[in-house]
Amino acid sequence: MPGEARHGGAFRVVPGLIVLLLVSAGCGSAKSEGSAAIRKAIVADLGNDTVGTGTKVGKIRISSRDDRYAAAEGWRVDSNGRQVSKSAEYFLKRDGSGWRVLGAGTDPPARCEQAPTSVLEELFGACIRMIGGEAMRRDLGG
Repeated sequence: MPGEARHGGAFRVVPGLIVLLLVSAGCGSAKSEGSAAIRKAIVADLGNDTVGTGTKVGKIRISSRDDRYAAAEGWRVDSNGRQVSKSAEYFLKRDGSGWRVLGAGTDPPARCEQAPTSVLEELFGACIRMIGGEAMRRDLGG
């Protein structure tokens, strides 16, 4: 069994391995959808920000490295609720007044200087760097 070693025909717990597994499990490698309250706040703030009304919000990911940052999928809908635009990814940051949109787009919506590299890598895997007035994609991580 994992975390156990054979000793005289029986299993015994290996404490160091359990500690290692517990520490590894908390290492911020997963993205979280956050609580229902966080989702409600993001959906409300997306409707009040540059996105405007008539926006449906899909999957929301909160950074496990810095929970002030999030990514959300969204798309415009008509008065009948039908999708009328391609889905876009929104890059959000929570401040004192709520969640605000830092960027929106499809590849990726974040500029490299807007957040720590570890957050951008976790949420998008890339960022946009402006070089000589031109937007260049920078892939992050392995």
